[in-house]
Amino acid sequence: MKSLALIIFILFLIYVTATPQSCLPEGITFTTQEQIDNFQTNYPGCTEIEGDVEINGNDITNLDGLNVLTAILGDLEIRDNIALTSLSGLDNMISIGDNLTINNNNALNNLSGLGSVTSIGGNLWIRNNNALTSLTGLDNVTSIWDINICNNDALTSLTGLDNITSIGNLTISYNDALTILSGMDNVTSIWGMLDIYNNAALESLSGLDNVTFIGSLSIDGNDSLTSLTGLDNVTGILLDLWINDNFALTSLLGLYALTYIEGSLFISRNNTLTSLMGLANLSWIGGGLGIADNTALTSLTGLDNISSISGDLGIMDNTALASITGLENVTSIGRHVGIRNNPILTSLSEMGNITYIGGDLWIINNTALTSLAGLENVTSMGGHLAIWDNTALTSLTSLDNMTSIGGDLMIGYNPALTSLTGLDNVTSIGGNLWIHNSDTFTSLTGLDNVASIGGSLWVLNNNVMASLMGLSNVTSIGGGLWIRNNNALTSLTGLSNVTSIGGSLVIRNNNVLTSLMGLDNIYTASIYGLSIYENISLSTCEVQCICDYLISPTGTIEIHDNAPGCNSQEEVEEACESVSIENIHPEDEISMFPNPANRQITISSKNGTTIEEVIIFNQTGQIVLLEKPVNNIIDISQLQPGLYIIEVVSGQRMVRGKLMIKN
Repeated sequence: MKSLALIIFILFLIYVTATPQSCLPEGITFTTQEQIDNFQTNYPGCTEIEGDVEINGNDITNLDGLNVLTAILGDLEIRDNIALTSLSGLDNMISIGDNLTINNNNALNNLSGLGSVTSIGGNLWIRNNNALTSLTGLDNVTSIWDINICNNDALTSLTGLDNITSIGNLTISYNDALTILSGMDNVTSIWGMLDIYNNAALESLSGLDNVTFIGSLSIDGNDSLTSLTGLDNVTGILLDLWINDNFALTSLLGLYALTYIEGSLFISRNNTLTSLMGLANLSWIGGGLGIADNTALTSLTGLDNISSISGDLGIMDNTALASITGLENVTSIGRHVGIRNNPILTSLSEMGNITYIGGDLWIINNTALTSLAGLENVTSMGGHLAIWDNTALTSLTSLDNMTSIGGDLMIGYNPALTSLTGLDNVTSIGGNLWIHNSDTFTSLTGLDNVASIGGSLWVLNNNVMASLMGLSNVTSIGGGLWIRNNNALTSLTGLSNVTSIGGSLVIRNNNVLTSLMGLDNIYTASIYGLSIYENISLSTCEVQCICDYLISPTGTIEIHDNAPGCNSQEEVEEACESVSIENIHPEDEISMFPNPANRQITISSKNGTTIEEVIIFNQTGQIVLLEKPVNNIIDISQLQPGLYIIEVVSGQRMVRGKLMIKN
């Protein structure tokens, strides 16, 4: 009987010994070497910690007291241990349930104590370990979602990650001794972001040779990187590709297998990059294309298989770019196009197959560009068209087929451009029209078919412009009307067909302008502010819309520093008193007086014909008064001040004329 009891007891001990014992569901933090050394005494039989473990202490030199641990179900964080040189003591650890963080351990030179770990359920972050030379010790881990290797000054390779085949995100940054990426050789896909930046000694991406698919790729600020060899098998990128600030990168060789980028492609500030030939098989960009500030790049050859760009196209600050050869097969651009600050670019002819631009077109500060040849097939612009500060540009004639501009039209600071010829077929401008600092324009000829401007009209700082001829078909301006600082402007008659605006009317500092004739037909109620000042020759301001506005203003009034007759609000009001308002029809034998009037008017027929009916309309065409006169007198005291149309019916005749009502 005693023997049986002994056997049962021995079997129980074996069971207890062999079965992992869980403990510490709330986790534990070790801050001293003593706590490490006493772990097995304080927690007898504990081999599996259920919560998080943090090891953080200045006097911790080894982890031997933890050698019974086989698993941590939460995070394992080893940080700020200035005396810890190795992870020996964790040799029996098989799995880490969540994240493994090894951070700021200045004496730690290897990870060999993690050699039994086969599973890390969360992320791996290895950062700021100045003595760490390799990642050996992680050799049995096969998959991790997020790996961050950052700022480990002595790390020369990624050896130790050799058995990992799939990664979610991989960040490799600020590892100053890292020269190649060997150790990643078995990785075939990176589903999230691959971010390789600011590794000063990195010469090659060798080690990534088996990767075929990347979610998003950023290669940025690696000063010694000369090529992209190592990415040779990557065929697709699900999101964006960024190649920026790699000062030794001379080519994109290594990307020959790349056929599509679902997101955007940005290549910028690679000072020795001379060619894009490594992109020769790229046929699809789902987002935008940005080529900026690559000072040695001479052409865009290498982009020849791209037929459409769904997002923006930006070509900016490439000081050696002489042509945009490589864009010949692009037929459409979904959003904006910006061609800026390319000082030796002479032509856009390679854009000749583009028929559609969905957003803005900005052509700014390309000092050698002489024409817009290459834009002949663009018929409409979804957004703004800005042609600004191109000092050699002489003509807009390549825009002849454009019929509408959805946003603003902005033209200025093109000193060799003498006219707007080339815009002759544009019939509408959806936004603002800006003609600014065009000192070679004498008129706005070239805009003759524009009928409407959706935003404001700004004519500013054009020193030789004598008239606004070219705008004679414009009938409506959706915003304000601003005429400023045009030293040669003598006439506004080019605006004579404008009947409404939708903002302020500002006439300022036009030194030789003498009259506001040309603004006569603007509907007064469409003016929301009036500013007429610093026009030293302007003496005639008493045009109908101005007189009406002064009677019934809907906004501010600012009139001063003009010539006598228009030097103050009072002077203009006085001049408006003497404005001849036409009688109903002088040839008819009907008279109306007084006009202007404030309380009543008298209408009579010279031949004694009875006045049967009088109808008065406001400026929108609404009937505001309809009655038969009593003793030929009409009471108008209920009408607001302003300009009206009066219609008189007498016998078989009906005549019309203007009626001014004042306070």
